[in-house]
Amino acid sequence: MSELLQSKLLIDSLVRSPLLADDLGGLGHFDRELFACHHPESRLLEATSLNFQQKLGHLYEDALEQVLGASDEVEDLHCSIQVFAESGRTLGEFDYLFRCRGVIIHLELAVKFYCAVDVGGEIRWYGPDARDHWERKRKRMLSHQLEIAQTKEGGDHIEALFGTRESVTKHLIYGRIFDRLDDSASGSKSGRNTAKDVSDEASRGHWLWRADLKKYFEGERLWLVPKCLWPCQLSADLLNSLESLSCDALLKLTESRAVMMTDGREFYFLMHDTWLDEAS
Repeated sequence: MSELLQSKLLIDSLVRSPLLADDLGGLGHFDRELFACHHPESRLLEATSLNFQQKLGHLYEDALEQVLGASDEVEDLHCSIQVFAESGRTLGEFDYLFRCRGVIIHLELAVKFYCAVDVGGEIRWYGPDARDHWERKRKRMLSHQLEIAQTKEGGDHIEALFGTRESVTKHLIYGRIFDRLDDSASGSKSGRNTAKDVSDEASRGHWLWRADLKKYFEGERLWLVPKCLWPCQLSADLLNSLESLSCDALLKLTESRAVMMTDGREFYFLMHDTWLDEAS
């Protein structure tokens, strides 16, 4: 797949994909109409090629910088601004600071994927790295990332850039949640679980252990989704560009890491045997 096509798919996901969280602890998300309506995708995407030699989070940050920078509604855009205490200790970072329709916006971006796991009758949501879970990320964003503008040091930065300490904090949280694929009474797929502050409209999929892959998908055509495209929605362009792999090839890939795949109808996480060993 060409990097230009990958870039188009990623940027399209920023504009059109359902958000993982509409509101977080009562704090609202940034209105994507401010860039989606005024900049049809053909205008932005034709000239955009992202650097795919970086982690997914940084890649998505670069993609959003392109989207924001193309919007007539966004002025004086600043990205990845570190905030330090007088001692030199890093207090945090502004993902984006900009002026929009006369208002200073502090915008935080996240792209996350979580799987529902039954722990003693309670559903917990773990990422592909099980040290990461939704409740930890949610609390971190509410207590730290989304509060940086309210600190003295954060306010000093905003005042230095814009001549005022007044700002509004918003977020854009993308990703997908995965219920367990199993043999429950509801059929071959378990029921929908919920997570605090996750939107009812969030993109969803299912996860399974690698030992169960052939049980559910033997003989079916499957496609590997590279990590850089995990946030994308299923589309003809995406599916036609993916590599089709056999169950045996997918199992080899998942000996020590999680893999995202699709059967052309939805996304699945295929989890390796020691995935939850470091869960907390």
